[in-house]
Amino acid sequence: MKKLFIFSICLIASIATALAVDRPKANFGEYGLEYFSNADGYQKYVGQTVVYLAKEKPSYDDQKFASEFKGKLGIPYVIQKVTGNEKKIKFEMTEKENPKVKIKLEFWNYDEYYTYGKNLYANTPEYRVPLFFVEKFNQDAANFSDKPLKAQGETYLTIKKLVMSYPKDSYPVPSYEIENPLTKTNFTVPINLVDKYSKLIGKVYSDPECNFTFTLVDYREESSYLSTDSYYTLLNSATGKTEETKVSNYRSGYSKIGDGPAEYAQYRFKVAKSGHYIATLNKVEKPSNSAIRFGKTTVIKDEKVSKFSYVDNVIEIIIFATSTEFSFELKNVSTNSIKIIWDEAVFVDANGSTSKIMHVGTKYSERNSAQPPTTVIKGAKIEDVATPTDRVYYSESLKEWTSESMMPKEPKLKDKQIQLMLPIQIKDVVNEYIFVFDLDYILNHPELLVNPEI
Repeated sequence: MKKLFIFSICLIASIATALAVDRPKANFGEYGLEYFSNADGYQKYVGQTVVYLAKEKPSYDDQKFASEFKGKLGIPYVIQKVTGNEKKIKFEMTEKENPKVKIKLEFWNYDEYYTYGKNLYANTPEYRVPLFFVEKFNQDAANFSDKPLKAQGETYLTIKKLVMSYPKDSYPVPSYEIENPLTKTNFTVPINLVDKYSKLIGKVYSDPECNFTFTLVDYREESSYLSTDSYYTLLNSATGKTEETKVSNYRSGYSKIGDGPAEYAQYRFKVAKSGHYIATLNKVEKPSNSAIRFGKTTVIKDEKVSKFSYVDNVIEIIIFATSTEFSFELKNVSTNSIKIIWDEAVFVDANGSTSKIMHVGTKYSERNSAQPPTTVIKGAKIEDVATPTDRVYYSESLKEWTSESMMPKEPKLKDKQIQLMLPIQIKDVVNEYIFVFDLDYILNHPELLVNPEI
């Protein structure tokens, strides 16, 4: 009960703290109220015209300007007198168009968290009262003319005019309206982001092996309570179309998520240079058993994969290799039953390393245990696969068993082969059939490469 009471008191105190002081976070730059350590610094504002510039949709804090100080949003006021000390500042102001209307605006000059009486604003190095010096801004805006802004490479932007823009759920900020020749559009950028923008726009990302580039043609930021999101627009010279990538920088200890333009372009170049191996049956090394005649190998055309047929007087097999396994259909064409001796079957990779294999019906967790032979009576056939056991693993991220590729990890290797040895037992004799596959590296996007020859 005591703990509950203490919690209630803390909760009430927190609510009181939140309501006691209003701390708008305006950022008007040189056109906004500065922070000074005492009233002397604020004397410079006497005689100047200010407007309380609220959010696009006035917040609770903004509405306090009317409820606590009888002020009007968006109405010009002239500061007549400044008094106070290092803790509390008072502005005595009159309406510019109607000097008889007077108001007094008071604010704390430090982070006060609780006070009695009026709910005052706080003006601190971090939080600023949203007073906007409109005359200075209007004068600068009137004198502003088109100004070239050097971007990256041969790109020049044009600053058209000075404006106040409203970022998402924030106070307005001094901004430039800029003409972008790369997108043939005008956009608005906060003044504090212009330098960053000019260092991005027009930047070209390339790769010496690829015949296309990415040019960064647009950039924008969007801020929310949780994160600041950066959006980069890139022009792909190969397609003539734009592509967008996003980076979110989360607050409160969260990490950065997403790819910036350099990372995005690098990934796309990697995809353009990617390829895959295909396996083509080169030969079948038949058993030394003289009773088994030399077989015949043929290619079977298929829409998705090349299959290969091998026939002798014992087996008739259709076999092909995917990236992770050999798939086959085997028919017994002899006059006796035959057995596939799985425990003696072997996979040989492109580097000559060997591995046991597992087939359909073997549990992944028991892949290294003994596997009983499969009997195929005369005239019958089976469909099965042979998967190298050393490529099988449990994926913690996928939460399931999966297989690594049995093809080489290195691209563009030449004169490499993989092999599958299937032991076929006839009566008491084990005959080793070795299926030898040549590996060929196929580029996924040869049209995107400067030199597509491998």
